[in-house]
Amino acid sequence: MKIFSITYVLTLVSLITTAQDKIVVTNSKEGDRIEVKYYCTTVFHDTDVNYYRRALDETEWTRLNNKPVHWGNYKIPGEIVEQDKQTHMLTTVIDSLGATNMEGLLQLMVLMKSFESAHFSKYLGIQFTDTTTSHGTTYKYRVTKVLDGHEETVGISEAIKAGRYLPPSPPAGVITKIQKRNIGISWQPETMRYYGVNIYRNSTEDTNWKKIVKKPVMISKVSNESGEKGYPELFYRDDNLKEGVTYRYKLTSVDFFGQESPFSGEFAVPLKDRTPPLAPEKSEVRADHEKLEIALNWQYAYDRVSDLDGFNVYRSDKFDGTYTKLNQALLPAQTNQFVSQVPGPSGYYYYVSAVDLAGNEGKSAVLFVEVQDLVPPAIPKGVNVQADTSLVRITWHRNTEQDLKGYLVYRSLDNDPGNGVLLNAETIAQNTYIDRLPANTKNRFHYRVVSVDKAFNKSRPSLPGSTYLPDGTAPLEPFIKKVKMTEAGLKIDWLPAADSDLKAVELYRSSKDVQDQLVTTLPAASTSYEDKRVTERVGYAYYLVAIDSAGNRSGRSNLYHGSWALETQSKSQHELNVAYDSIGQAVSLSWSQHSTAGGYILYRKASNTAYCPLTGLIQDTAYVDNAIKKGKQYYYRIRSYGTGGVLSESDSYSIEIK
Repeated sequence: MKIFSITYVLTLVSLITTAQDKIVVTNSKEGDRIEVKYYCTTVFHDTDVNYYRRALDETEWTRLNNKPVHWGNYKIPGEIVEQDKQTHMLTTVIDSLGATNMEGLLQLMVLMKSFESAHFSKYLGIQFTDTTTSHGTTYKYRVTKVLDGHEETVGISEAIKAGRYLPPSPPAGVITKIQKRNIGISWQPETMRYYGVNIYRNSTEDTNWKKIVKKPVMISKVSNESGEKGYPELFYRDDNLKEGVTYRYKLTSVDFFGQESPFSGEFAVPLKDRTPPLAPEKSEVRADHEKLEIALNWQYAYDRVSDLDGFNVYRSDKFDGTYTKLNQALLPAQTNQFVSQVPGPSGYYYYVSAVDLAGNEGKSAVLFVEVQDLVPPAIPKGVNVQADTSLVRITWHRNTEQDLKGYLVYRSLDNDPGNGVLLNAETIAQNTYIDRLPANTKNRFHYRVVSVDKAFNKSRPSLPGSTYLPDGTAPLEPFIKKVKMTEAGLKIDWLPAADSDLKAVELYRSSKDVQDQLVTTLPAASTSYEDKRVTERVGYAYYLVAIDSAGNRSGRSNLYHGSWALETQSKSQHELNVAYDSIGQAVSLSWSQHSTAGGYILYRKASNTAYCPLTGLIQDTAYVDNAIKKGKQYYYRIRSYGTGGVLSESDSYSIEIK
């Protein structure tokens, strides 16, 4: 048993140090006299004080003391000083320090002593006995302190009617609160009526009333974390109590003259048994996977618990989840095993609790057991695949198992289920999957689906769904190497096709009269064609379009010009000038003008390669080649063209780039 906190004792200092000076009065037990008492921030004043009285029907104050009152003027009877060592010690210290030099614990001790002893209060000069009262008359009292020849009011009391002594009233608004093995007590604060409260107690085990506080419990407002002042929730805590016992309390108040009030009413507080019994020990759990059943066993220290009533068994599907009690009635105290069905294969958490007669439960450690699912889910049905550009969409019917976790999707190039590649590392809950593939993929794919339950049992693979990925990629553009005149017409040569799935090549030509005329459709392996349906001295422009097996068409090839004439071509009518500009990193070319040429085409090749057009049909007689590399040997040739085709061709000129 102890005061709730020493802080609550010391907080009365804040009452003295922060409050204004105050006057308290009471009728004396000795009759026809009134006791007057003042308090200030230093407990008592270091200066002279005067006591005044005024009846309510009077306008003037009457001084009661013949000469100013000063601390130390009143002499405490010697027998009291001899009997009370604390009084002797305090008066000795005060005689040395005075009022203004007291602080802390010393000031608190002086304050407490002033509550207990009228002689000590008169020694301090803070208490005065008015022996000149008239019975039945109502008075007010005033205390002043003398400062530099004038008086300053310390305070004025409330009105009091002279007459019979009345003890203070007991504390009101008493509240009790149970906290584990202690009981907290609070009451309505009335700091102007009394300074402290005495607490008395008896119980069902000890019916004698005993005061359980050495000194009256004093309270005052304290600051919280926000700096706001307020009273604590509880003023006193009676601790180290015994559970299962009912405690009864009575309170009295003690006023500023040390007078104790009558007892308050009784407050009975039953302190229930809240201590759980010892928990079961060495508990273990085993699972019967086929029967979907668990068996829980435990041991118990019966010799150490006198009020054991029985056991409860709890289960949850999560360690920190909600646990459900499995036994409808309390299991007998001598039981040490429990068998129970589980809803289905899964992981479960169990604990056993010992229950005492008060209903408190002591819980064992939590045990985990996994009831395994040994039955695989059904094989997925209705697998369907739909191919689109760059993706395949696989769908199937949903399984109906309650413990289904999801599906795995496999892809293979053949129809062997053992050669499938898993497409999703984690199971998917939905019954559809999209397999994204490169757009140029040509293979035939086979897809199978496997269902997986929460115990990771897998079904056998489903029947396959097979498909090809649509070919949406156009073939590469063909490249025409040359167009040359033959005795019968114009021969067009081009490079072999690079695409493996090429189906055909279409040859087109344009002239000034007809544009984009389809000449012929040729097999994919073709690399040349002789166009015999030509007109003499008509210029033609040829291009190719490649078509693959899916019907995708390439873009147009390069455009190559040609014309057919019976007369012999003029040779070597051009002088080609070739110069290398090492600063500009370019080859400058120029040639002589042909008198009847409609345009020129410049050709270039590197070592061990064929001539390729470097330009289209141009009108200029000069050209700068910037697309060169150091260390290469380049060969150049110029051709002039008229309406009848090639008019002339220069010799080949070479230059080495250094």
